[in-house]
Amino acid sequence: MVHTDWSQSLNGTLIAHSGSLKHIGQMFFDEEWNDKILEEEPYSLTEAPRTRNDEDDDFRRASIDRSSAIVEVEMLGDSLDEGLIGFITIGIDMTADYSENYYDSSSEAESYSNVVDGDM
Repeated sequence: MVHTDWSQSLNGTLIAHSGSLKHIGQMFFDEEWNDKILEEEPYSLTEAPRTRNDEDDDFRRASIDRSSAIVEVEMLGDSLDEGLIGFITIGIDMTADYSENYYDSSSEAESYSNVVDGDM
């Protein structure tokens, strides 16, 4: 997320002010990198199901109109233990105005609010 009007609380957490959220998005990695990382602990120990990029609706939506949500990754040395560095360019629409996003656990249906410019 990208906020333009924010402050920091005493405990270091972000305090976002209404209307300051300008971008909501996800970044993805090539499956080659996902496979390598998922072989390493602690990721290799998880029992959580994996969603591959080609199965991910968010990935498909983020990869249209010549856009790419894939982070370009390079190793910092000869092994993963030495670290990775990633690069991506993200364009931000500074006129966007998103409302708060929330999950209503008291509702039987999943309720997500993501209203843009007051549209419902």
